[in-house]
Amino acid sequence: MSLRDQPDQFKVGSSLPFNARLPFRWCLSLSLLSLALAGFGLTWLQPMIPLLYSVTNTSLQLVSRWWILVFPGLAVLFALIHLILVRVLRDWAEIIIRLIAWSCVVLEIILLLIQIRLLWVLG
Repeated sequence: MSLRDQPDQFKVGSSLPFNARLPFRWCLSLSLLSLALAGFGLTWLQPMIPLLYSVTNTSLQLVSRWWILVFPGLAVLFALIHLILVRVLRDWAEIIIRLIAWSCVVLEIILLLIQIRLLWVLG
């Protein structure tokens, strides 16, 4: 029995509307990539990194290198919020569902680019 022969209730992602499955697969993979980059960055970053450039007091600009995990945390948080929105608004118009799902992908890409730039500058 292949995966195609199984009922919808047993397929992965079957609780999502069909038009939102691909964007959420992208969101999941981008979140995992962000987490992997943060884990890689934790191995070679200095113990204190200058993350908060907008603070006027220079001694407060430095934070622990563990703050680099903020970006994967935000990525997962945004993905969960969008996932909940899509499941709650499942009966709405298809364009609304697609818009919410693809906006999650855009936010994930923006967070990933910020994280890559930050790791590049600090490295």
